[in-house]
Amino acid sequence: MSSRTLWIVVDGKPDGPHDEAALARRLAAGELHPDTGAWHEGLEAWTTLAQLAPASTALAAQGAPHGPPLGAAGGLLEDSVAVVSTTSSRDGEALEAAFAGLVKKSWKHFDQSLFAGKVDEVLLGALITVMVERGSALIDLTSDGQNHYARFERLADKSRVFFRLTHLTPNPVAAKVQGHLVSVVVGYGEFIDSFATVWSAIKAEYRSGLIQTPEPGTITVDADMNTRYVFVQVDLYWNAGDYVNDAWRIDYEKLGADMDSVVHVLRKYLRGRFRPGLDAAPQLTKGVS
Repeated sequence: MSSRTLWIVVDGKPDGPHDEAALARRLAAGELHPDTGAWHEGLEAWTTLAQLAPASTALAAQGAPHGPPLGAAGGLLEDSVAVVSTTSSRDGEALEAAFAGLVKKSWKHFDQSLFAGKVDEVLLGALITVMVERGSALIDLTSDGQNHYARFERLADKSRVFFRLTHLTPNPVAAKVQGHLVSVVVGYGEFIDSFATVWSAIKAEYRSGLIQTPEPGTITVDADMNTRYVFVQVDLYWNAGDYVNDAWRIDYEKLGADMDSVVHVLRKYLRGRFRPGLDAAPQLTKGVS
């Protein structure tokens, strides 16, 4: 039992005969290309090494080969090599097209992942822009990458607004299910002359249990003894995608309108509770009281 003998195409001409096992070793070592034309006795046309060399070497010897079909004998060599070459070219184009498709899909997934991971930072920047445009100065900004805190002071009346943003869906899988979810705490504060009286009332609420774990839309009260500011705040959940689209374009008009509504309600609540009889608060922006 021995391996059969094969002829191969070298520089466009038949070369051989060669031992099949030896050709298989050269093929595995990379010395020969899998698409190299190959033939053995009994075949009507040329094929490739990839088709013949991996075959079992335990075939019975069937005598000495008489040689491969030549171009002069019906043009089999030229036609077969042309078919192998054309097939190889088409296979290569298909593989390259498949690779291009994978790259395109990869960019899509990369963009989705980047957007899910960074949209909260873009939203924070948009909030800062909105507040500055409305006459407030940024006086504090901290972030750990997922939790962001920004504090502003309105120059006209020294009132203060703060935001605490927590990104809840920083990966594309969670964002696809829940949206680009952000926990947002918005607070509004004012300097209170009779701070001691207000602080006593706040402490009494804590003792009575009136202040509970906040839920969305629940307004709670807090105070800063060092600055004598009293704050009211509300917990909300936003979809950052409502303000920042997939092309990173920001809807400043919608964001500004939503912020105006939140600050208006918080200011009204604080002034109605701790400053009864006070005139309507100064406008945050044109058209908003």
